[in-house]
This record gives sequence, C-alpha cells and structure tokens, in this order.
Amino acid sequence: MRLGTYYRAELLKLLNIKADKENVLDVGCYDGYWLSTQGAKNKYGLDIDIVKKYPNINYIKDNALNIPFEDNKFDQVFAFDVIEHVPENTEEQFISELIRVAKNGSEIILTVPSKNIKIFPNFLTNWISKKWGHFKTNGYSKRELSRCLGKINGIKYEIIENNSPYFLKYYLLVRLIWKINEKFARKLIKRIAEKDVKNMQGERGFFIINIKKL
Repeated sequence: MRLGTYYRAELLKLLNIKADKENVLDVGCYDGYWLSTQGAKNKYGLDIDIVKKYPNINYIKDNALNIPFEDNKFDQVFAFDVIEHVPENTEEQFISELIRVAKNGSEIILTVPSKNIKIFPNFLTNWISKKWGHFKTNGYSKRELSRCLGKINGIKYEIIENNSPYFLKYYLLVRLIWKINEKFARKLIKRIAEKDVKNMQGERGFFIINIKKL
C-alpha cells in the first residue's frame, strides 16, 4: 500500500466521506485499499495499473477517458488524485465521463493537488511531485478547476480547500519511517490526519471537489 493512499483514507474517514451506496465506482483505485474498507454493496475499481488485492472489489483495467459502463449506472463515483495524470486538455473529458456514468442526483467526489502545493522542504516540491507521477503539472488552481467545471452542464459543484499542512511538512520523514516500520508510521499518519482536518483552509495542499449531478 502507498503511504499517500493510507493518509487519504484516514482523512476521508474524518471528513465522513464514504462509499456506502449500492453501486460505487472508484476511478484510479490501484489496489483498491480505500474501496475495500467501504460499505457499498457493489464495488467497482477502475485503473490502467490494477493490482487485484481485495476479493470484494470488481476490478476493471481500462482508461478513465472512456469508462466502459453505461450512462447513469453508479450511485457514487470517486476519483482521488487522478485528474493530474490524464493527458493535457482532456480534464473536461475526464470529469464528463465520471458524471456520465453517475446517476442523476448522485455525488461525484474528486481530490486534486493544488498548483501551489508546497512540500517541506519547498525546494524539493517539484522533485517529489514527479515521484508521485505528476509529470504534466503539480496540480491545479481553484480558478482553473472552476473554469473546467463551469463548462459542464447539469451539475452543481463545490471546491473545498484541503491544505494538509502537517502531512506535507512531515511527508519525507514519515515516508522514511514507513519503509522501516509501517505499523508505527500508520499511527503517526492517523495523528497527522487528525491535525490536518482541523487546518483545512489554504491553497498549498489539495482540493476536494464535490459534484452533484442534477
């Protein structure tokens, strides 16, 4: 499991963001850790790089720009830190696909790194972002996200700041501990998530996008 995946799962738990409806899709699921912990009845995980680890997930190896499901299938759709990996100028297509397969009235939740993300020490931010696979961009500004979402009809959306100051400050240290003693690192990450959820405001971390399909 990836350190960032575990941190995000802890933060989502504290924010009461969960997959608990009948049919749920997690785009960019990788091994499906977060989805495996959720109470949804039918769990689908899609990624171009799949690790089939959990028996309670229906894994699909495919491209998120052409999701292989019919319109209005899912009660909830999630895509955590995926949009920064899709090819340039396909962001709107990517979000439109998530919305297409969601039912009317359902929620689509994305997490996105900020364009102004700062990882301690600051001079290593670009290097670490590349290690995360962010070759196209480190992230997006609120304005860029709003411009993209504003082109899509039939939705309401909210962009929530998720500054993650403690995670980004101690990322390299916790990553080192994770390699030495993952069990202890998990305890640290839980504490960090508890602090971060009380310090959400700011644009030097991530954003949570909550979309409702009308």
